[in-house]
Amino acid sequence: MLVKQHAKRLSLPIFLFVAFSTIIGITLLLLSLFFSDTSPNLSRVPYAADEKILLLFWSKLWGFPARKSEGFLEKGIGKGQCPVACEVTSNRDRIEQAHAFIVHARDPYPLPPNKDIPWILTTLENPVYTPVLKKQEYMSQFHLLRSYRLDSDFPTPLFKKPNLNPPVPFKNKTGRIIAAFSNCEPVRTEYLRQLMRYIPVDSYGVCLQNKAGLIQR
Repeated sequence: MLVKQHAKRLSLPIFLFVAFSTIIGITLLLLSLFFSDTSPNLSRVPYAADEKILLLFWSKLWGFPARKSEGFLEKGIGKGQCPVACEVTSNRDRIEQAHAFIVHARDPYPLPPNKDIPWILTTLENPVYTPVLKKQEYMSQFHLLRSYRLDSDFPTPLFKKPNLNPPVPFKNKTGRIIAAFSNCEPVRTEYLRQLMRYIPVDSYGVCLQNKAGLIQR
């Protein structure tokens, strides 16, 4: 992965924005799924107009109960609100009330017990470290995907969208770039090779290494 040296960690407001936007986005996708004629095998009756949408986080989250993902959004159009009232819970005792299951790709099993309601797969990891993302049989069981990929049902990239201003010419750039990866996947490695032709890159990983000192993993 290429990252700017001295890059700042995501601030708390950005984290909260991502969390709330995730709940809102999944809820809107869920609504469209309920009323779509192309969504087979869903037997649960769509929610009533005044009913709160309940999303059940079925899997664990990094090996722990997904309680940190629980939360509420009230009905409204203001900040921190949603077109319909919704809630995320990890309490499996509420399975009969749930409108959809959420599964985290790094904790892919056990799968939800039925397919009466939509299955939502969520992940911000890449397939190299999340093998189920490369398994078509597994992926085909889900109705919706939330990930960093821009072609997912609900894209959630953990970076600011670039502006549309013309880029600064490489010759005028002053900041260096650090590369720190040792899984020399062909496309990524070739991208790094081409990038090195135009701007200085300090590569500390095994791939095209030109700097030493990185602690071995």
